[in-house]
Amino acid sequence: MAKQAGKGVAEFRPYVTRSIPVGANIVCADNSG
Repeated sequence: MAKQAGKGVAEFRPYVTRSIPVGANIVCADNSG
């Protein structure tokens, strides 16, 4: 399970980054306050 989870995260993170890099940055800024 650990290997599958790690692989899934590795593939999921770059996908999200490419999908909405600007959105992610805005969310981080909002959380930082």
